[in-house]
Amino acid sequence: MHVDCDKEGFLKDPTQWSNAFMEAVAQEEGLRLTTEHLAIIHFFRDFYFQHRLTPSQRVLVKYLRQIWPQEKASSLYIQTLFPKSLMLQASRLAGLPKPSRCL
Repeated sequence: MHVDCDKEGFLKDPTQWSNAFMEAVAQEEGLRLTTEHLAIIHFFRDFYFQHRLTPSQRVLVKYLRQIWPQEKASSLYIQTLFPKSLMLQASRLAGLPKPSRCL
């Protein structure tokens, strides 16, 4: 599988994304993907292709409150899923560009 990534591992073209790419990134990040990870990753992709930007954590939590139990639809719980950085890890797993508001 060959895809064009920038020096930080973000896809240059989000349409090159695949499940194989996502699994490879998860392995690099030391993550074992669950259905909860996948819900967030797919939300990131859907939001990006609809709005051409990465959703904020606030937008994500608001969405998750509609589909998850209250104890899981929180910033603290999401941080356990993406311990390094929600925005960076989820964006990279979703095959999206690095969010502009991340250093």
